[in-house]
Amino acid sequence: MESESEVKALWPSGVEFTDDLTPAGWIGPRLMGWGRVIGTPVGAVVPTGYPAYVRLLHPVSEGSERLRWRDLVEAAHLVYHPLIQWERLPSPLPPGIGHQYSNPEIGHMSESLRRALVPHLAREGSTPDSVYFGIWDGWGYLHHKSSGDLTSVDDPLSRRPRRRVSLRGRHRKVEGRPTFSLPHRAYLLAHGALADLTRLPLYLTPSLIWPEDRAFCCATEIDFDSTLVGLSKEGARQILDDEDLEALPISVEDRLDIGGDTLNPYPDPASSRRQE
Repeated sequence: MESESEVKALWPSGVEFTDDLTPAGWIGPRLMGWGRVIGTPVGAVVPTGYPAYVRLLHPVSEGSERLRWRDLVEAAHLVYHPLIQWERLPSPLPPGIGHQYSNPEIGHMSESLRRALVPHLAREGSTPDSVYFGIWDGWGYLHHKSSGDLTSVDDPLSRRPRRRVSLRGRHRKVEGRPTFSLPHRAYLLAHGALADLTRLPLYLTPSLIWPEDRAFCCATEIDFDSTLVGLSKEGARQILDDEDLEALPISVEDRLDIGGDTLNPYPDPASSRRQE
């Protein structure tokens, strides 16, 4: 049963929005362009200039069991490769494989992904206690009126039930705060520690995360079902070897829009809709 609570209690006390946007000024000049003709290259989402890049596929589950994209892709007799697109999978899948599977989260990192990723990012650079979060200003949760409107949200502790929560005072009065702009997007800027990523509400994933020393940059584009990270070669190797993550190596020139997958055909339009 849903219960009411103040959302403010779910927000990490160390994460504060800032009006000083200077720390985000380095990102724009290091981004590549994107659009309908050229698609969306990795370098348009996460800044160029890092020694290595990885793509973290957002988890898929079947009930309480986690499924890997690889298993579903291979069951559908498609090619599993770094630019695989979820939309290329047919629906339904072959009998016995992923019958009740969930789609990967779009624009959000799951609790399991956050917890597995943070230790890797913490080993990059020297400022894990001084990290910036670029939060897309289009999330509706950020702009609820201060009248105490109620909405259903997932608790940051996923073992608690979904519940009705009041958004009164929850987001530090974001209305009127300045934003920094990147192509087609505008973001609020917050500051905290890297560990705060595991404490932020699950309904609010920062689109950009980087430490003060810029040793890495982590990007979860609002329309993507994967998270991209630019970091050191050794950091990338460790992420790729982590069994708790489904990660693939990528380069800044790789396209991650649906047109970037040139190895797999589009599914038959006559197939039934993918299960929501």
